[in-house]
Amino acid sequence: MIRFGDDTIVNAYFEQVIRDDGCIDYRNYSISISMAQELGSKTAQEHLEMLKRPHWETKCLSGERIMRYLNLTKDLKDQLPDELKPVYDDFLSRMKEEWAPTILKEEKEVLERVYGVTINIYLKQVYLGEKTGLKGIWELIVRRKENFEKVRKQLDSVWKEGGDREHEP
Repeated sequence: MIRFGDDTIVNAYFEQVIRDDGCIDYRNYSISISMAQELGSKTAQEHLEMLKRPHWETKCLSGERIMRYLNLTKDLKDQLPDELKPVYDDFLSRMKEEWAPTILKEEKEVLERVYGVTINIYLKQVYLGEKTGLKGIWELIVRRKENFEKVRKQLDSVWKEGGDREHEP
């Protein structure tokens, strides 16, 4: 696992992860890494019932497939009747504390240790996969200019040493 790699390996790993599953936003000084994981087997019946209440958004994917999703925001909670709001809070708490992908938690620890920055795990969405059922999406986000610059400088050194030839800093 990446937890045991030296700084060169860690930098190369995160350069690849951010390119594949993340985003660098130079304007807002943020770096994010997203990850999805199955939730259906973890959720209680009351969570599933609660998720039936709000209006699900739809997005067209390639091959004429449609994805149904919910953005996990305060607005979503406001759509729920009062008796379901504690269920929503419990669902979010479990997503953050119990169900977040182990690799994402490990990546957070490594990023904080190697780059000396504070990183938060945010809950982004739940969606219904055509074959996989209910899934959640989490994001690691590096925010604030100071933290952004620490990570970006390290990643730029990877790109300059022959990393991603498609990248143009």
